[in-house]
Amino acid sequence: MADTVGSIVDKISIISLKIFHMQRQVERADATQEHRDKCAMRVAVMKEQRQDLETEVTELIEGFVIAMNLETTEEE
Repeated sequence: MADTVGSIVDKISIISLKIFHMQRQVERADATQEHRDKCAMRVAVMKEQRQDLETEVTELIEGFVIAMNLETTEEE
């Protein structure tokens, strides 16, 4: 976990945009079923990746909060 909160949020934003546009491909009536199926699989993978990033940013923030609480406790 060498990323910063900002870089992880940036990655979440990028993958969310990719999911949005790939989902539009899934919904295209003029696309072949094969194309829509491949896009649907990509959407599923990207949603898992986004969930992993969301978990990573949550853990990073929780670690920061714990560290701040420890620091505050030691100063008292």
